[in-house]
Amino acid sequence: MIVVSEGIVRIVEVEGPVVAKRVYDIYLRACGIRRMGHELKSTMNKALAHAIRQGRVVHEDEAAKGGLLYSVVRVKGSPPIKLRSRGPRSFEEIPPSELQVVATYLAERHGFSSGSDEHLRAVLECFDLKRLTTQVGTTLLEILDRRFPYGDEFINRIPK
Repeated sequence: MIVVSEGIVRIVEVEGPVVAKRVYDIYLRACGIRRMGHELKSTMNKALAHAIRQGRVVHEDEAAKGGLLYSVVRVKGSPPIKLRSRGPRSFEEIPPSELQVVATYLAERHGFSSGSDEHLRAVLECFDLKRLTTQVGTTLLEILDRRFPYGDEFINRIPK
């Protein structure tokens, strides 16, 4: 378990802030494992919880799903939000606070009506995503309704 926890911390150092499921998937793929079953998920959760207890990693339940799997994790002392291109991440692997900051910025700077199709498509475009499916749209609208105090702080530091 300590070895797995070490591996998780190393991935979080590079990828963070990152959705924990992405960390698990990266770790397991590196071990040659393609699917995360119940037992593996439990092991990964225990290893992440160990890193959190040690104070090396912090987590936020940004998706409001409970548990660790969909929480956003980062190394303690690192910024809670890091804007970047999507890269190899899927839409589901982008932290909600990162999506929200981009959405807020676009609405404020470009005058999009918050939550409009045009606004949501502009958010996706920032991450090189094209398809505004019903599920993606619903997820984005839910994210826009949430408040992350560190998201507001991040937006307020951007020069106007």
